[in-house]
Amino acid sequence: MRLEIGAVERLLEGWVAVDRLELRHERFDGGLTDWLQRTVLRRGQAVVVLPYDPVVDGVVLIEQFRAGAVDDANSAWLIEAVAGLLDKGGPPEATARRELMEEAGLEALDLVPLYHGYASPGISDEYIFGFVARVDSRKVDGHHGLDEEHEDIRPFVLPFEEAMAWWRQGRIRNLPTLVALLGLAAERERLRALWR
Repeated sequence: MRLEIGAVERLLEGWVAVDRLELRHERFDGGLTDWLQRTVLRRGQAVVVLPYDPVVDGVVLIEQFRAGAVDDANSAWLIEAVAGLLDKGGPPEATARRELMEEAGLEALDLVPLYHGYASPGISDEYIFGFVARVDSRKVDGHHGLDEEHEDIRPFVLPFEEAMAWWRQGRIRNLPTLVALLGLAAERERLRALWR
């Protein structure tokens, strides 16, 4: 399908970037749209890693403050999988292993892709690579995160079935984490057999 970009204006440059695009595109009837303005949050590529210990059938989740949830009546501290932005030019697997160590203090003994795709393409270019990592959950302790990023992250272990119950109860409200949990649910028996 035909796409024309007439102009790109950088509106914000910082932790994230925001661009205003002037564009038009082909319609399904073969015609072209009028020139449109669309705003795009430039986030780039990211990884989500769900640490899983097949020995105890448990997942390691993290809890941390999220500025995007400050208006959430429940809490601005969200329960999530490990995640982070992809290193420029680096493979997703390397970022996944680094983030797992930074946010949970854990080594990925194995790393298996679960999914990949756009997080919210109506507004953002963020593309997520989701993984499940085999870990030794006995090593979970303390608080983690990078001081220079002002991270204060608490990892904890939850039995897989309890994590799924938390999802059904609405206690886990981070969608990339939910997709990772559902991916693990689909692959769990195969991974447990593989990792015994």
